[in-house]
Amino acid sequence: MQVALFARSHMYMKSYLTERENRFDQIRLGLALSVVLGHCWHISGGPESRVPLQDFTRLGFHEYAVNLFFFISGLLVTHSAFRRQSDLFGFVVARGLRIFPALIVCALTVPALLVLAGAWVDATPQQTLNYTARLISLVFVEFNNPNVFVDLPFPHALNGSVWSLRHEVGAYVLLALFVASGAFFKSRWVLSAYVIVVGSIAVAGHIYAQTATGGVPFIMAESRFVIV
Repeated sequence: MQVALFARSHMYMKSYLTERENRFDQIRLGLALSVVLGHCWHISGGPESRVPLQDFTRLGFHEYAVNLFFFISGLLVTHSAFRRQSDLFGFVVARGLRIFPALIVCALTVPALLVLAGAWVDATPQQTLNYTARLISLVFVEFNNPNVFVDLPFPHALNGSVWSLRHEVGAYVLLALFVASGAFFKSRWVLSAYVIVVGSIAVAGHIYAQTATGGVPFIMAESRFVIV
């Protein structure tokens, strides 16, 4: 009975993933706009601002939006990986082309725009190059400067909202390796064990993230988003 229900639910979801008019793009656009709107509270009121729903459910509405966005994107990307399992290199290349062209343009133009706008008054060629290199490398993408946006409620932050990109790239690589290993096709016990392991890691990462404040430990805690 459980196997039959799982098979029917899988086929039901698969039918929506394969259709062009499934409205997933519109849903993700709405969720992305919710995330942008949620950041407005911090930008206008400072880092300690309370976003709607946060006082009642611990998470602001934009945090629910970003998690739902990740979930839907995970379904779509997983479906894409299995559909292209015979050409996983092409899958990785296609994923890279969705991220890096726009990221490179952003990394090159944002410093120039900030300097022209007078927001980065002490910028040096070395600093702007450091900003660009860090953003494109996706290792430590956050970039703060003590002399930038000093009069704003959320000061000094030049770049912070692209933190999820490094986890997105990591998820692409792990997904490609997992599909290439054929683990999903060996047995349901292998799949069940995989779900238990990654679920446990995700929960542990979520708990650890509550106390991690920065550096490598915080990046490891954030990596739960690769799994979720």
